Amino acid sequence: MSLTTNHSSVDRYPTGARAIDVDAVRSDLLTRRAEHSARLQLSPNQSTTIDDDGAIDVGIAFERFSIEQSRDTMVDIDAAIARLDDGTYGSCETCHHPIAPERLEAIPHARRCIRCADSAPRWTTDRGRS
Repeated sequence: MSLTTNHSSVDRYPTGARAIDVDAVRSDLLTRRAEHSARLQLSPNQSTTIDDDGAIDVGIAFERFSIEQSRDTMVDIDAAIARLDDGTYGSCETCHHPIAPERLEAIPHARRCIRCADSAPRWTTDRGRS
């Protein structure tokens, strides 16, 4: 699976039974990245999740979680763009088999096939998530 980095033409390479329009995927990923970046810029910078009375402010905790999710997603999107550039997009980082086109349509920044994603620990500190 060879992929050129000439983005003026539409590069296609197979994953599963379908060919991927690299330029369309790249455009989708960049749009999603911009949305997450905007979300980060609009989020207030909260310094605490505990109120004066010692109660946890659930709204602030949720906002922090949302911010962290956006940051993680942006890292995943950047990694997906790098995989587009090096020709490995659509291959599972764990087993190296093709990721199902339906999974890539739903989560274009997916790093793993559904089987490997299901067998991975849910809460890891590395970047090896789905």
